[in-house]
Amino acid sequence: MRRLAVGFVVLALLLVNASAYATIEGDTIAGTLNFGANTTNFFDPANGGVPAVNSGIQPAAVVTSADGAFVEFEYLNGFSGFHVDVDASTVSINQFLVGSPGRANNWDIWINDIDWSGGPGGIAGVSTISDTFTGGLGVAFTNNSLHFSFAGGQLNTGGATAVYQLTPIPEPSAVVVWSLLGVLGITIGCWRRRRSR
Repeated sequence: MRRLAVGFVVLALLLVNASAYATIEGDTIAGTLNFGANTTNFFDPANGGVPAVNSGIQPAAVVTSADGAFVEFEYLNGFSGFHVDVDASTVSINQFLVGSPGRANNWDIWINDIDWSGGPGGIAGVSTISDTFTGGLGVAFTNNSLHFSFAGGQLNTGGATAVYQLTPIPEPSAVVVWSLLGVLGITIGCWRRRRSR
């Protein structure tokens, strides 16, 4: 019985270790920025406003580590600019002033083609870590895409930033681990009851 228990624990630890690394790092994602009803993708360098340093990267970008040195999507106009940084499991959206403070137009940002490695794939949830946009950002998601929307509002000195945590769909191995641990607990309980008789 002791060997069986040790075997269950070792198997569970191996499966937990294997499932702990679901990430979108290294994935190629697509980004879209639209203002109002305009369907022009302003993350596409062909439409102007993308700094030269990002022109060979956008509108598709490879997700890098959380070092803060690389921004996947960037846009600048005469009033404000955008940095969208996507890391292993977080998304940061920063709208900053280029000109004087004023009212920012409404906009939508889509991040598509999100594929998880080290997991079954898919977004199970998005939670807000912080959001300093006037009125907050609207957030929606599907299995492999994110949509952030801003209804418009005052943009002051310092700009506004929102940071979100992505939760992947749990791996089947995580379900197996918890099932095995449950079976182990029941087995040990039965074994102890039997021994005490």
